[in-house]
Amino acid sequence: MSTRFLWLAIATTIAMTASKLSYAQSIDLNQAEKQALEQDFVQQQLSYRQKSVIEQGEAAAQWADPMFKVGLANIPTDSLRLNDDPMTQLVLGASQAFPRGDSLAIKRASAQLKSEQLSEQSELRKLQVLQTVRTLWFAIGFRSQAQQILTRQQQLIRQNLDNMVSGFALGGMQSQDLIQAELELERIREKVAGHQQQEQALRAQLSRWTGLPMNQKLQMSLPGWVSDNQWQALQDSDQQQRLLLRHPAIQQTQTEIHYQQRQVALAKTAYDPAFKLDVSYGRRWSELPDGSSRPDLLSAALTVELPLFPEQRQDRQYQAAVYQVSAAQAERDERLRQYQGELTEVLTQLQFIQQRLSLYQNKLLPQAKSRIQASEQAYQANTGVFDRLTQAYTQELNLNLEYQKLRTEQAQLQTRLRFFQGL
Repeated sequence: MSTRFLWLAIATTIAMTASKLSYAQSIDLNQAEKQALEQDFVQQQLSYRQKSVIEQGEAAAQWADPMFKVGLANIPTDSLRLNDDPMTQLVLGASQAFPRGDSLAIKRASAQLKSEQLSEQSELRKLQVLQTVRTLWFAIGFRSQAQQILTRQQQLIRQNLDNMVSGFALGGMQSQDLIQAELELERIREKVAGHQQQEQALRAQLSRWTGLPMNQKLQMSLPGWVSDNQWQALQDSDQQQRLLLRHPAIQQTQTEIHYQQRQVALAKTAYDPAFKLDVSYGRRWSELPDGSSRPDLLSAALTVELPLFPEQRQDRQYQAAVYQVSAAQAERDERLRQYQGELTEVLTQLQFIQQRLSLYQNKLLPQAKSRIQASEQAYQANTGVFDRLTQAYTQELNLNLEYQKLRTEQAQLQTRLRFFQGL
């Protein structure tokens, strides 16, 4: 018994160690995307539905099963004898119904279109999952980067505070400067806590999509396509439309149009006649007056179903199918217009964000650093007040945060663009 407990303890320790090692290993965005796609049960559901549609289509494209009958006919009620009446017979029969026109081929083609539509829906779901994971990933990266910026700012203020404490002891600094520095540190701590709270909430959402633990280490470096300028080649509306026509969401609506057109063709077959063939064989037991056996009977009949009055059934079914085609076309046009408007918005936002990022990189951030250096020199020389130094630190902090926020917005806009590109 003790040996079993020993092996159980060893196995538990190994499992816990492996789990901790897996948490300690950091993952990048590509690994998170792969994990999310593997964990997505919706795509599995669509795959099973696609297989189900194919099987149902093949089943619907088959002839109706033949029907067989067996029975006794024309038994006299006075004697209930099988050889008294010459028409008494044992009847064996079979019947087969034939489909209208090309209805079976149309049903098989319709099932194939439904299967394609589910495949396109699966591709659309894949793009949606990737877009969600990337958006969350970049949002987490911004919160993490903001905490690092705030922490560095906190360290700088802490160094100045230590210098002020030494200066205050020598009588060279004022107590209100110490109080203001402490207040600024508390403000930064509160901002760090706020970003930590938001990061944990975003990590919980990412964990829901990827199945990764919330404390998983993440490599938050931005991928190369974030700063890619290929979007500039999509300014022409014709190029945008050609791009969107290849998108799974638009292809899905186009496939729906083809499917509804097949339903119109299927509705037309309702005007064709339907046939049914019946064949029966009658075995008789009675005899002729000369003692010989009576001949058996063979019957055959062809039943035809003709739509002689199509106004209330076939005509209405056909018109309903035509309306469905128009509805599918309207849905395609609306989806295309919606996506083209969103794509134009993304391209416009990318253009303005690129300009703003250039302004931050070339002017705002360098000027903020220069102001800090000047304020520090003035304060150390007792020619400047601490308020201006604090304002310089705060201004640089806010500019750095705004710059990182712009980079995050750029990454998320590129994420939306890749969704429209099908990447």
